[in-house]
Amino acid sequence: MLGPQYSRLSPKLYLIIFCTADVVALVVQAVGGGLASTAVNPVPGGRIMLGGIVFQLAALITFNILGAEFLWRFYIDRPIKDILTTAYPPSLSSIKDDASPKPTAAKFEFKQSTKKLQALMIGMVFSNTCIFIRGVYRTIELSDGWDGRIISTQVYFTVLDGTMILLATVTLSVLHPGYLLPREIWEAKF
Repeated sequence: MLGPQYSRLSPKLYLIIFCTADVVALVVQAVGGGLASTAVNPVPGGRIMLGGIVFQLAALITFNILGAEFLWRFYIDRPIKDILTTAYPPSLSSIKDDASPKPTAAKFEFKQSTKKLQALMIGMVFSNTCIFIRGVYRTIELSDGWDGRIISTQVYFTVLDGTMILLATVTLSVLHPGYLLPREIWEAKF
């Protein structure tokens, strides 16, 4: 919505790469969990689970780096060369008076929705931070083994796993993109 010319990847590639990475990570974790729960020796299954969590954490870090670069490039208005932009409509920051039937309405709507977009960005950053904290906790928890101090301490699990996911979910439920993104712009683009 803000302009694919500021991104290293096209919107479609973000979906393909990061959803695939998440599904692969979840499958690996599930396989590891299944092996750990049915085996006499749960260590190999735990290592497989740990591999899935580390992979998921690496994908999240990569996504966040790309997202931060996108926001920085948008903020300073330094697009990446026009490699990906030819297949996409112009961004809100580059709408010209002759680019669409209602350009002034789109510009006005973007200016009016700045606070909403900021709230959405804050919510996404907070939610991602919570998920990142959980990923780091889970990595440390499983790397310590099934009999480690961290895995056997309930308060760590409650605060660093359950609470982080609860906060991430509630944040994106309250600051949901469907409520915060301007309808006119979505209708004009799609």
